[in-house]
Amino acid sequence: MRNFKGHFIKGHKEGFVTNRKQSLTAQVAIRLTPQVKEKLKNIPNWQNQVRDFIEDMTKDDGVSKACPKDI
Repeated sequence: MRNFKGHFIKGHKEGFVTNRKQSLTAQVAIRLTPQVKEKLKNIPNWQNQVRDFIEDMTKDDGVSKACPKDI
């Protein structure tokens, strides 16, 4: 739903709803070279792959498959 200026109205019934257990509201930013950014964008489903990598890297058990021990 939009107001008279065409902007979305917060809290309206037609808002986005996620099908995830937890909504993805926190943001993380990284800096990449333009070449790496283009390569990343060409990978199918890259956003979820990066999320899975970060989640695996930050597991509470201290053992990560994604990150080598010496880092």
